[in-house]
Amino acid sequence: MDYRKREENRSDGFLCGTNFEISYDTCMNISLGIPGNDTLHKVSKMVRTASQYCLNEEEMSGNCALFQYGPPAGPLSTRMELSKFLAEAYGGRVYSADIFLTNGASAGLHYILSSLLEFDGYIFVDEAVFMLAFGIIKQFSGLKIVSLKITSEGCDLEDFEKKLKNLKRSQPKSKMFSVAYYTSTVFNNPTGITFSKRICKGLIELSRKYDFLIISDDVYNIYTYKGPVAKRLFSYDEIEDEDYKGNVLSNGTFSKYIAPGMRIGWIEAPPRIKEAMTYCGLPESSGGLNQFTMAIVKGMLRLGLAQDHIKNVKEFLGERMKVAINTLNEHLPQGCSFNEPIGGFFIWITLPEGKSAKQLLPLAKEKYNVFYLCGDVFRASSESKFENCLRVSISYYPKEKIAIGLRSLCEAIREYVRM
Repeated sequence: MDYRKREENRSDGFLCGTNFEISYDTCMNISLGIPGNDTLHKVSKMVRTASQYCLNEEEMSGNCALFQYGPPAGPLSTRMELSKFLAEAYGGRVYSADIFLTNGASAGLHYILSSLLEFDGYIFVDEAVFMLAFGIIKQFSGLKIVSLKITSEGCDLEDFEKKLKNLKRSQPKSKMFSVAYYTSTVFNNPTGITFSKRICKGLIELSRKYDFLIISDDVYNIYTYKGPVAKRLFSYDEIEDEDYKGNVLSNGTFSKYIAPGMRIGWIEAPPRIKEAMTYCGLPESSGGLNQFTMAIVKGMLRLGLAQDHIKNVKEFLGERMKVAINTLNEHLPQGCSFNEPIGGFFIWITLPEGKSAKQLLPLAKEKYNVFYLCGDVFRASSESKFENCLRVSISYYPKEKIAIGLRSLCEAIREYVRM
């Protein structure tokens, strides 16, 4: 390539230039697990109000803290506001001392792996795993990846313990752990399931018995549409237990609750892990990971702007999920099935045995103008078989368009299964 003749890519649509080969501008893309424009356009007013609040506070204090390097774990004032918000949202205790502020869940995962896990260690993942998180894991090329069977109840505990027993592990050398497990136990991406209480308790027992780290992505929990907010795995690791060590991290983000462009997230960590993360390389050198924007989020929380926004978005999404489930119940052809999530963004659809979501996709795109993600892109290993599965999302489009998109998908499936 002659780099002197290069030009900027004029197409900057989401997912352009990736293996998905589609932009949401050209097709109804019900694969998108991102906030819709109808919710994002309300964020600018919140940011403006919270920014002015923070700037006024800065000018009155005169200590220049807003524009200075900050504590490695993030400003205490922001962590205190976040802990109050999370405690109310989760319906349980959350301590500011346990919170480490990040640039979002993806950055959080990357930092956890780099700071806590031996580079030649092992990492377990569910056999159906969020493909972009899997991409982060694979960047640590020395890690040995082991996939775990997953059921409608969650991780298969018997399969997990069998593989743990057979593991040729060594003791950690420079990091805290040589073995970790990455998962999302609440409204799992991609399957939409929530791990049962039995599975969650079993995971805690295994983590203590074999002393490995569990990284749980908790990015949709507040978006519980039926009943109380789904319980995060971190809360099962009770500090009052006699055999407590502190093996679970809760990796959260405001990307789904406010706006992904703000790049604000957090890790809820037990004391022994929080200390190891705080005084390690990047955050210590940079004085926190996103000092200014963290202050803006603090302002949003303190003024109640974030709470009101999240409440409204939750109502919108709840309506969209209800419409999606009703549409699929009415129009999905016989022989197909899907889970019915009580929250989150995603629905996992299973085609009849022997059918392929990849073979269906050209028909769905070209004739019915609808796009989804094939189950194959979520495979953690070649042994996992998800050829007849696909994932759709309810987060991006208004409920009317979701109904149209899913009806079109059902029509495409009906035509395909008759072939």
